[in-house]
Amino acid sequence: MIRNLLLLSSMIMMMASLYSGGHAAWISGKAVVAQWLLEQAWQRSVNENRPNKAWPWADAAPIARMNIPSLDQSLIVLSNASGEALAFGPGLVAGNPNAMRNQTLAIGGHRDTHLAVLKAVKPGTRVWLQNTIGQSQQYRLNTHQIIDSRTQTVALNQSKPGLVLITCYPFSASAVGGPLRLVITAEAIPFKAEPTANNKISMQLAAFNP
Repeated sequence: MIRNLLLLSSMIMMMASLYSGGHAAWISGKAVVAQWLLEQAWQRSVNENRPNKAWPWADAAPIARMNIPSLDQSLIVLSNASGEALAFGPGLVAGNPNAMRNQTLAIGGHRDTHLAVLKAVKPGTRVWLQNTIGQSQQYRLNTHQIIDSRTQTVALNQSKPGLVLITCYPFSASAVGGPLRLVITAEAIPFKAEPTANNKISMQLAAFNP
């Protein structure tokens, strides 16, 4: 506890120093500090098998890590998709990551920051999701859809594993807050049991090919 408080105090002092050096440096420094704190919170969450906030006043905590190996991307997913949370990372829109092998999850994020990576994904791209209780699930992206959030909704299957990624669209829009959304759906790649050399059973993902 004392060590964590000292680390937090040091980071706050660094942020204050950056702020005194100029607004641009403050914004950049705050983002770096926030990501460092989120990484620390993620490690605590994994070690304790429960979400841990990155700072005491945060309104969201890390609940999953999303990896896209082919694009060398790794993102911490936060427990909600509020405006404050999305400033620091993609957030959970619906579903429970601890039940990801039984239900579809929806994750949303900003098109110009953390989910800008969706510009580069193609059908067939593999995505890994890890939760705080030590489980991992692999998905294969398959469909892209543009919807109007004023008149359309996204249906989630709560009895079948899957993943839905949502961000604003188009990526090149100069104004924020438009009604269009890019919705990318992904199918879960099922686990299969394979015998090991000592005849024990290990759980591996089928057809893993990042």
